[in-house]
Amino acid sequence: MTIALRAEKYPYLQFEARAVEDRALSLKEGRFVAKDVDFVCITAAGGKDVVEHEVLPWLTELRRQEKHGTKTREYVDYCDRCYKAWKEGNDLPMSGTPIKGWAVLSPAEQTMVIQANIRTVEDLATANEQGMARIGMGARAMQTKARTWLESAKDHGVVAQKMAATEEALINAQSKLDEQAQTIAELTARLDALEPPKRGRRKEAA
Repeated sequence: MTIALRAEKYPYLQFEARAVEDRALSLKEGRFVAKDVDFVCITAAGGKDVVEHEVLPWLTELRRQEKHGTKTREYVDYCDRCYKAWKEGNDLPMSGTPIKGWAVLSPAEQTMVIQANIRTVEDLATANEQGMARIGMGARAMQTKARTWLESAKDHGVVAQKMAATEEALINAQSKLDEQAQTIAELTARLDALEPPKRGRRKEAA
């Protein structure tokens, strides 16, 4: 079964502010002086290894990679949105359907998948062997459910699009018929206005 998802899998991002020594100011003041620096912790879906970067140099590098075609604009925009959401105190956007609350899996199964660091249905459907091993017993069945659900959702989406297109075509056709009826009515009124009134014949004298 083929699952048509995004070509680029998005990692899970976590941001935090850390106190980092401002070395130049510490030397100048003769004491330890710290400044807040934002860091991003990056984990691949289903993985356990965490990669950390300072946020601003990381975003700069992503934009450079976008210019060279090694990262897509969608990916860079996603990372940028996540950082802005964190700075504003909002929940980070999630790329996909969250596992948490997904009724196809039981609450216990949802917990198993999330603890394996797989947080979306899309990531479960395309999880590799490492991710499957981290989920443990029942992982294959859960992955099959995710793939089946996504295929069904895609099919429903196609049907819905066709229905919407048909409905729009009917509305447009009806609109054209209404316009034609209005045009005919206006032309009829103009013809009636141009036609001279009919005169009655005089009765001849007997």
